[in-house]
Parts: sequence; C-alpha cells; structure tokens
Amino acid sequence: MKVALLCIGSELTVGAISETNSNILSSKLEKYGHEIETIIIVPDDLAVISAQIQYLCEHYDYIFVSGGLGNTFDDITREAVSNFTKLPLKKNLDLPEKMAYTISDAQVFSNKVGLAPGMIVDFNDKKIILLPGVPAEFDYLLDEILEKLFLEKISNLYVYFYHLLLRFERSVEKELPDELLNDYEVFLTILGLDSEVLLILRTDSEKKAKYWDKRLRKIFKDCLYYAGTTRSNFETEICKILKMKGQTLSVAESCTGGLLSSRLAVIPGVSSVYLGTIVTYSIDSKKKLCGFSGNTVSPEAALSIAKASKDFFDSDWAIGVVCYAGPEGDNVGQSYISIVGDKTYSFEKAFKGGRNFILKRVSSFALANFLEVISKR
Repeated sequence: MKVALLCIGSELTVGAISETNSNILSSKLEKYGHEIETIIIVPDDLAVISAQIQYLCEHYDYIFVSGGLGNTFDDITREAVSNFTKLPLKKNLDLPEKMAYTISDAQVFSNKVGLAPGMIVDFNDKKIILLPGVPAEFDYLLDEILEKLFLEKISNLYVYFYHLLLRFERSVEKELPDELLNDYEVFLTILGLDSEVLLILRTDSEKKAKYWDKRLRKIFKDCLYYAGTTRSNFETEICKILKMKGQTLSVAESCTGGLLSSRLAVIPGVSSVYLGTIVTYSIDSKKKLCGFSGNTVSPEAALSIAKASKDFFDSDWAIGVVCYAGPEGDNVGQSYISIVGDKTYSFEKAFKGGRNFILKRVSSFALANFLEVISKR
C-alpha cells in the first residue's frame, strides 16, 4: 500500500509555522508496517489543492490530507475534495458554519480535542483521509482512523523496535549478519538518531520474528537499552530504572536552559523520581547558586553545578550540563556533562550545526550517558 501526505496551509508555505504532522503520521504508521512515500505542502489555494489531490489519487492508495478544515474563508479542503471527487457536501453535523458540512458518504470521526471532524472518503478504490491541521487534533483523530483503516490488515504483521545506546549507523550495520540482510521475508530499517540508533524489524512470519528478535537482542546486548513492539526513548527508560531502584534525580543546566528537564517533565509519573532543576545560565548565577567562578564551559563547571543541584535537592543522582551553543566563538558545539551519584562520571563531545540543533543534541547526549551509567549500576 502506498501512502502520501498532503499538508495544506499558507502558514506552512510561508514558513510562519513548522510542519510537524508528518512526524506524527510516520511514527504511528510504523505499527502497521507502512511509511509515507511522499509529503507535499501547498498553500490555501483551491486550484492547487484540487490538482495535488488528483495527482496523489493517481499514484497512491492512501492520501492523508492535513489542514483546511476550519471555519474561516481560507479553509477550503472540503470544497477541493468535493470538487475533485464530485461528491457533494452535505450539512449533517451540529457544528458551527462550515464545519457542519461533510463529504457525502464519508465516514466521519468526532473530534474531542477540537471541533473539525476527521473523514475517510472512498474514491475509486482509494482512501482520502481528511484531518485537522492542528497537531493535537491530528494526533487524536489519527489513532482511531488508522485502526479503522489497517487493523484487519496487520493480524499477521510483526514489528519490533531496538534502541541502541550511543551507537552509529555504520557500526551497527557492520554487526548485522548477512543472513538477516539477505532475508527477503524481513524488512529492516536503520535510523541514526541523537546519541542512538533505532533498528526496526518488520515481517509477516511469526517464526522469523521470534528468531530474529532473539538474535538481535543477543548481538546488541551491550548497547540495547530497549526492545519491544513500540518505540521508547531515553527519558522513559530513565524513569523506569530510577523507579525500580527507588532513586531520585535532579538536574543543573546552563546552555540548555531547561531543555533537558522539559524532556523529563513530559513523562507520566516522573515526579516520583525527578526532583527539580537549577538553571545557571549566566556567569553570575553560577557564582551565586553554585559558588563557581572559573571557566563557565569546562568539565569543572559541569561538575560544580551538578554537585550544587544534588546538594540542594538531596537527590541520589544529578546531571550537570554546560556547552558553547554559538553561533559565534572558537569552540561552538563543545559540551561537557557531569553525572554525580555514588561516584562522578564525566563526558565531553563537540557537536556541529546551528544553535537549536546543538542544544537538542547536547540534551540527548546527557540523557544517553546518564541512562548508560544507571543501567550498569
């Protein structure tokens, strides 16, 4: 089955906001053994939208359409789909104005996060799936719609995820046996992420699924921090391990300004293990809060703020993070991580890229190394 995504909105084409629904859709499609083959972004223009829907229906089986289902003059996705399919709009919902109209004979899905409903339109053996552009609404409706579309088709599909800590794609590929790489019944994906590699194995053979799951767990046992039928991440596994050990964590951040802590804060139940964060962004704050007056981007600075956080929150563990985020200077991207627990662990790495990219990579690097430390204790 070939899948495409059409994202509609002039706010996307002029760069006013970033397109994120493709990330949501691609991550959820993995469960069903599918991936997006094409992503197209178009403005709020009736002729352009209609032309792209026609093109996608000629080349793809499932066309997901995001955006243009609101109540303003430029929300014209319904009209574009109706014009192309020749299926009339009909008023059959108790919703304001334009949102009360749906495509004739479409399956309609109620939106409990917002107002605009989702729809599945059957057209010439193709499925056109209409979803609101607001990411929270898109995400909410997508679960029910994907289950409706694909659940009966995945009864014999086996999908496994393997998260490999602090590894690189090429080194992982070299460890994969030729037997697996040449197995036509197994589809394998290798994704290089921040401070980790994600392996995704798909097969419709239960025997092959069990065989390769056992083999991969053994091959990568030294760096495998999670394996299962759903994805995970550093912060989720950190929370699990700390809960299991009855231990707590605090954080001290400088350059990342709370980014690392925000990743922990979104994990349900993290309050039982995560105590809080000290943000020592300025030189003065490091002096006042931590008593540190040396080189503010150094192993010593990372250690000083980590110790201050551990003492202040009386936590079992503390992470200290400092770096040069740039964009100017001779050492842009240089980062230092200190982890303080029963003993002290220090890590450093230089990252390349823009400021936002560096900060994200540094926070991942810190979490990855902390996960490795507590996994081995």
